[in-house]
Amino acid sequence: MSILYLWSDGLELKEWTKKEDDGLLLLVEESEDEQGWMYSIYERERLLIRQEIVPVLEGKQRIPSKEVAEQLGRIVLEKIRSKQMPIISETEIRTIVPFISTKDSIL
Repeated sequence: MSILYLWSDGLELKEWTKKEDDGLLLLVEESEDEQGWMYSIYERERLLIRQEIVPVLEGKQRIPSKEVAEQLGRIVLEKIRSKQMPIISETEIRTIVPFISTKDSIL
């Protein structure tokens, strides 16, 4: 796996992870309002997915850390690469963030 660094908005260094030469890139960054983290998946320069909340769970619960955003993004990226639907199940989420309630939301 290689890591490429790109400047964004001239202010912040963001980390892009490129695993294979298929044009797919995973970007993990702090959300614009700095209340959580998010991941984006690009195919070359085209945005495919941008996720700012933990999917599947009830309510709009923010992704709590860079590490969780990266793990969720990698699951989705691998599903795209293996021609599966880029959907994360609640079971997959619970292995990464078991402490998040399905009923409480921080928004």
